[in-house]
Amino acid sequence: MDIFRFNSKVKNFEEIFFDSHCHIQFDDLDESIDSIVLKAQQAGLNKLVVVGIDNESTLKSLDIQEQFPGYCYSTLGNHPYNADKDCKFILDLLDKYPENFCAIGETGLDYFKNNLKKEIQIESFYNHCEIAKRFDLPVIIHLREYKDCIEDCLSVLKQTGVEKAIFHCFTSDLQDAKRLWEKGYKTSFALLTFYPKNKHILEAFQNCPLDNLLIETDTPYLPPQNMRGKQNKPYFLKDFLMFRHNSN
Repeated sequence: MDIFRFNSKVKNFEEIFFDSHCHIQFDDLDESIDSIVLKAQQAGLNKLVVVGIDNESTLKSLDIQEQFPGYCYSTLGNHPYNADKDCKFILDLLDKYPENFCAIGETGLDYFKNNLKKEIQIESFYNHCEIAKRFDLPVIIHLREYKDCIEDCLSVLKQTGVEKAIFHCFTSDLQDAKRLWEKGYKTSFALLTFYPKNKHILEAFQNCPLDNLLIETDTPYLPPQNMRGKQNKPYFLKDFLMFRHNSN
């Protein structure tokens, strides 16, 4: 299930015009899942990747995948905030549904707001990466703040031999992005790319090779600049198309 295109060349932006990271399974959304999916399809999105952050949200993402087969895709993992939780459910679900998940994660490191010790987060991230390598699945990585976490992150990726890595909601600059692209990793850009203060992220997005590029919303978080304070939705990714058309 190579929906992130690690094993094939990307010919044009339209091929990767999908939400590579959303949480439409969360209970507090102010719009129904049916409505969100319909509007995403109407906006031209190719697919939605519904990302798990723990056991419960992973099972809900699997339910959505079953409800919208071929359009919604499920991932499984423990968010860094949940790094102290057992990863056994990941292996159990992969054994039970070996073809039903497109990636491992959301996992990673958060040294900004996370109360869990670095050692606990690193161990959890390491375990996720080992599973990703074993099942030949991409790993979806949360890093915050980027420059505080990146060296520990790259060390784990090297130790585990992970080659398919997606840096979710990339927030650093072009220099850091090139370092990831050289390793074949993908950077996923959220709508905060267009916030006025984030010119360094925009520069990285503008220079990102198609083979290393993904876009996302992180629904319900990180809405467009003109909707700050409201919930984000996958169909808001049309802003990326508008930006590209206006830039050409």
